[in-house]
Amino acid sequence: MFENIRRDYLKVLFIFLIASSIFATSQSIVTTALVPIMEDFHVTSIMAQWAYSIFLLTLGVVIPLNAFISRRFKARTVYLFSVVTFILGSLLCCFSWSIISLIMGRILQAIAYGIIMPYTQILLLKITPEDQWQMFMGIYGISIAFTPVLGMILGGYIIDFYGWKNIFSVFIILSFMTLILGLLFVKIDFGCEDYPLDIFSAILSFIGCFGVIFGFTNISQYSLMSIYVLMPIITGAICLILFFKRQNKLEKPLINMNILKNRYFAIGILVLVIGYFMYNGCTALIPIFVQGIAGHDAITTSLIVFPGGVALIIFNFVGPLLATRFSIKTPIILGCAGLMIGHIFMIFFTRDSSVIFLAASQFIRYVGFGLLFIPISTWAISMVSNNSEDASTVYNTSREIAGSIGSSVLVVITSALAGGEVGQNLVSEVAFSQTSLILVVLTAAIFIMSIIFIKEKEDIN
Repeated sequence: MFENIRRDYLKVLFIFLIASSIFATSQSIVTTALVPIMEDFHVTSIMAQWAYSIFLLTLGVVIPLNAFISRRFKARTVYLFSVVTFILGSLLCCFSWSIISLIMGRILQAIAYGIIMPYTQILLLKITPEDQWQMFMGIYGISIAFTPVLGMILGGYIIDFYGWKNIFSVFIILSFMTLILGLLFVKIDFGCEDYPLDIFSAILSFIGCFGVIFGFTNISQYSLMSIYVLMPIITGAICLILFFKRQNKLEKPLINMNILKNRYFAIGILVLVIGYFMYNGCTALIPIFVQGIAGHDAITTSLIVFPGGVALIIFNFVGPLLATRFSIKTPIILGCAGLMIGHIFMIFFTRDSSVIFLAASQFIRYVGFGLLFIPISTWAISMVSNNSEDASTVYNTSREIAGSIGSSVLVVITSALAGGEVGQNLVSEVAFSQTSLILVVLTAAIFIMSIIFIKEKEDIN
């Protein structure tokens, strides 16, 4: 698999993968520390939640810049800037004296991750042959998925025995090690140019992505028709429309949006958007059912979700393997089948459902996502392989926006169907089943799109 790639290129790629994996762990690990954060800083749960929400908002702002960053700056510059920024963010979190200082540290961590994660993907697409993209994207998917799962386990242990701030002590140590690796080995110039930054495009992108994500994030605190929800969403949507139009007028746009004129790339992105909407939505929805409706504790929630997390890691690699060995449709059809079974099982969740049944449904569902995500994203990017920087940026930006929308909307739908508040009652149980039916319909939609449009690249005229 590695014979056609320069050794020094591979060395740099795997160093980037190591750093990306460490940074990826920081995204959600703080959710296990929300209660002690509330107690230490004497803040409400809503305020403490911003230690997580601000990370997602920052990613939505930073990721659209990655096509520009990959063209303008050397790999060494990108790597060292990201690692140093992550170290500073981790230090600020570790020694935070208030919730505001913690949030500022989380912003710095998110900036670092928002740069290095997409850049690693772009670097991978640059230095590996296109016929090996599926395999390397599988490795990339494993590295990004594995450490957050491991981090959630280790994070809980560190918080219980050493205090929540020591989570960031571990990040400081690990990121210093990656800094040394970068200083020693990341010295190759993969090519860059004096690519201009269109400031107005960047501003439109910032406001657009931030507004949409911020608005949907607020749904969990306010009503759907609240000004705090509608105003940022409408403002963000208008800015994104203006952003798209402006890119078509520029000789060197921030993101080349013409790639969306390729219908196969556009279909691939649409499938991924629906997929991440469901994925992040269920990530927020399952704990609500397990704890809020079925009455189990947080440990039981972890036991139900953890096997699925392991399945996601394994099948992030199995999916690309099947696509390479057989055909692109093989993992996608199997993935849709897994999602359909998992979501149908969720329709029949009751307060008396056994933990084994709940865990099995999530395991099957995560197998489906593992089989689907990497093959379809790699296939979509390969449709516009000459513009891999732009394609990767569109993919990652769409993923973040769709995920943030899903994590809010599905919870709101369930609450609305339950009469405004989820509880341990039959009405909430039925509401969850009705929301699960929506997931079944969405799964059927991506299955039909995949059957009609997804085909081997050589078979496309």
